[in-house]
Amino acid sequence: MTATSTLEGVAFDRVVMTDAAGRRELGVEEFLSLPLSVRIRCVLAREAAFFLGAVEVDRKRALDSLRRARAAG
Repeated sequence: MTATSTLEGVAFDRVVMTDAAGRRELGVEEFLSLPLSVRIRCVLAREAAFFLGAVEVDRKRALDSLRRARAAG
């Protein structure tokens, strides 16, 4: 399974994380390379915003698409 096939169908292309360390933009692969505990903390604390181009994607839609893409991959 390749990273490309794993990410096919994901509803976002970048994640903007804002926390005590500041603001940073991550691609999908970069976001997924973070430890799961960090990703969960950021999502639950609403420190992660998901975007497709310049448009913000609803968090639930973004995470559902990620879950479906990973299950299909």
